[in-house]
Amino acid sequence: MQDIDSVNALLYTALLDFAERVSQHKTPQGMSYEIYESIQFINQNVNRKIRVDDVARHANLSRSSLNRKFKSELGFDVSRFIMRCKLEEAKRLLTYSDRSLSEISSYLCFSSQAYFQNVFKKQYGITPLNYRNKTIIS
Repeated sequence: MQDIDSVNALLYTALLDFAERVSQHKTPQGMSYEIYESIQFINQNVNRKIRVDDVARHANLSRSSLNRKFKSELGFDVSRFIMRCKLEEAKRLLTYSDRSLSEISSYLCFSSQAYFQNVFKKQYGITPLNYRNKTIIS
C-alpha cells in the first residue's frame, strides 16, 4: 500500500468481508442446532484436515444421520460443504494475501497444489492464479 486511496480501498473491502462473515453466523430459522453447530465447526476448522466423521463427532451424530440432516436442511452433503468452505477461504487468501498457491494449498490441507488448482477451476471456471490476478487490489 503506497497511498491513502489504496489503504481506503482495502479497508472498505475488509469491512464488507467482515459484515458478510457476521451475517453468516446468524442461525437461519428452521435450521437445527446440530447443523448450525456443524457449520460453525467447519468454518472454524477450514484450515485443518477435517472429515465428515470429525463433524459428526462434534455434532454428536452418526455420519449417516449428519449427512441425512445436512441434505434435508441444506440440500447438499457435508463433504461438499467442507470443500465449499475451503474454496471460499482460498478466494479470500488469493485476494487479500500474498501467499503462494503452494502455501494456500498446504494451509487449507489439500493433498497437493495440483488437486487444489483442479478443484478450484472446476468450481469457479478459472484457475487460482487467474482469479488472483483478476481480483488483486492495487
